[in-house]
Formats: sequence, structure tokens, C-alpha cells
Amino acid sequence: MLFISLAIIPAIASAFAPISTFNAAPTHLYGNKFDTNTQKVVSKSEDLISKTDDLIISDVKRIADHIPIVFTLNALGNAAGSSKLGVDATAAVFAASGPASALGIIPTWTFNVWPLIAVCQLASVAKSILGSDSELSQSDITSTALSNWAATKALTSGSYVWLIATSIISSYSARNGSGSGKVTIHNSSLQVMSSFTTVLTILATISKTASYVPFLAGKESIIALAGYYAYYALVTREDNGTVKKSVNAGIIGGILWNKISTGALNFGSIGAALSMSSVTLAAAAVVFYFAAQKVKDALNGEELNAVLLPKHSAK
Repeated sequence: MLFISLAIIPAIASAFAPISTFNAAPTHLYGNKFDTNTQKVVSKSEDLISKTDDLIISDVKRIADHIPIVFTLNALGNAAGSSKLGVDATAAVFAASGPASALGIIPTWTFNVWPLIAVCQLASVAKSILGSDSELSQSDITSTALSNWAATKALTSGSYVWLIATSIISSYSARNGSGSGKVTIHNSSLQVMSSFTTVLTILATISKTASYVPFLAGKESIIALAGYYAYYALVTREDNGTVKKSVNAGIIGGILWNKISTGALNFGSIGAALSMSSVTLAAAAVVFYFAAQKVKDALNGEELNAVLLPKHSAK
């Protein structure tokens, strides 16, 4: 029995002994090559998938992100009778829409800002899509799409409420800081839309308020004076950007020119010179003067210099 045990124990122990180096070398070598090749295949597959994501999926996602702007701009263009996203819309369509014809003093040609807005939005979307990364934030896209939607409702319904909504929504970026400062291709459309609809809203408010006051019934000149006073307050308010100043000056300049070209400038007699027509003409001229000065100061950078170089530091 002792002999058998002494014979079996070495045999059992040898079963747990490491395999000799001579026998293991080929298996270990082939195993390393297989693992290396497998890793290469996996790595190349992951790189290919990553490149596919960058070239296809990310681009598709970027285009899809901008669809709301194009979709709502197309709806606005259709409402204006345009088949090209509003680029070929006529100013007369916008000028004839309800509150947009406030006080009847805004020249029709000034409504060409709407095709300009469409061009700016399309240029902004194209630049954002073709860039290495989306340049328009989700906030920019949402506010632009909602502004287009509100403008479409204002155009199709002629509602004063929707005109107010358009001016409020389109000024969202300016109120939150992203639309202030330097004018860029991405904020220009909303700045123009906000500036223009704000003017329309103020003048429409004057006209609508006057309709509830019996004393002002048929007193167009008095209503116009109230409108010019409100316009003056709008022109001289603080924090107007360059675009808003330019739009304000452009509209009031158009109003002034329209009044002069239709014969409002008449000093043939004392009575004509003192008429309400001449008074309203003078009011428009005063507002235009201040509006033009604001634009001049903005373009010359005087307001910027006043901020960067306070008076006390000039000594």
C-alpha cells in the first residue's frame, strides 16, 4: 500500500504542474496574434462608425434642428403670396394687413423689410448648417420660429394682438442679451423684425386707443401728433441698438418724405403755415432729426466711446 501511494502521488502532482515552455510557446504566440488582429478590426470598425456619425448622422441632425425656422418662414411667405419662402413677397401685402396700416402714414415701400428678413434668416440657417458646428443655439431657433409664426398669424388675421405678440417674441434675444451688441448674420433678422413691428405696435396702439375716445373721432391730425410723440419717445429711449435706430430713422424718414411729396409742405399763406397739416409735418421733421442723429452717433461710435472713455478719464 505504501508503495502504491508513493507511486501515485508524483503522478497526481504532475497534473497540476505548469506546462513546459517548449509546448506552450506556439499556442501563446498564435493567441497574441489573434488578439492583436481582433483589436485592429474592432478599432477600425469603431473609427468607421464614428466617421459615419460625423459625416451623416450629425449633419442630418443639424439640418433637422433648423427645420422649424424654414417651415415657419415658408408659412409666412405663403401667407404673403410668396412661393419662395417670402423672398419675393410684395410690400403691399404686408402694408395692407390690419394694424400694419396704423394711422395710414407709414409708406408702403418700408414694408420691404419683410423680404429682407426672409433673406437674413435663410443666410443665417445656411451658415449655421454648413459650419463645423451649429452656430444657432436652440434658443435662437425657437425664438425665430415663434416670431415667424406670430407674424404669420398677424398677417392672416389682421389682429392687433398678434402684432403685439410678434414684437414681443422677436425681441426675446435682445432682452436676454444675445441680440445686443454687434450685428451678426444670425441676429439681424430678429433685430429688424423686432424694430419694425415695435413701431407698428406703438402707432397701432395710438390709433386703437383714439378710436375709444369720442372727442378724437375724426381728428386725424391730433391722433397723428400723439403718434409722433410716441415715436419720439421710442427714438430717444436708452439701449436702442444700431439696427433699431436705423429702422426707426428709416420709417420716420419715409413718413416725412411721403408727406412732403404729397404736398404737405405748403407755406403759401399764414393760414396754411399754421394749419394742423403743417404742425404734423413739423412734428415728423423733429422726430426724424433726432432719429437721424441717433443713427449718426451709432455709426460714428460716439456712444461706444462714451462708455469706454468716460468724461472724467479724458483729463
